[in-house]
Amino acid sequence: MAKVKKTKSALKAERESLARFHRFLPTLELKKQQLQAEVRRADSEFRKRRRKRLNFEPSFVRGSSSSRATSIRVAISNWRRSEPPRATLRA
Repeated sequence: MAKVKKTKSALKAERESLARFHRFLPTLELKKQQLQAEVRRADSEFRKRRRKRLNFEPSFVRGSSSSRATSIRVAISNWRRSEPPRATLRA
């Protein structure tokens, strides 16, 4: 523990410091509560968006047997095969 000086001026400074602390403490506690509430809100929003992103799967990714999903898979695979070769620059 810090050693406290036993002079009148040191005692006055300590009293003023304590008074300042008591005057600003409610404001600091309110700010702390607001920050904690904002952190909780941001965390829940993050979790909600993450859950939504993880749960999203297009039907053709899930292996659906619908004809539309099959036609999309076929179209994508045909498109990939029919890509023209890329031109290369020669020096």
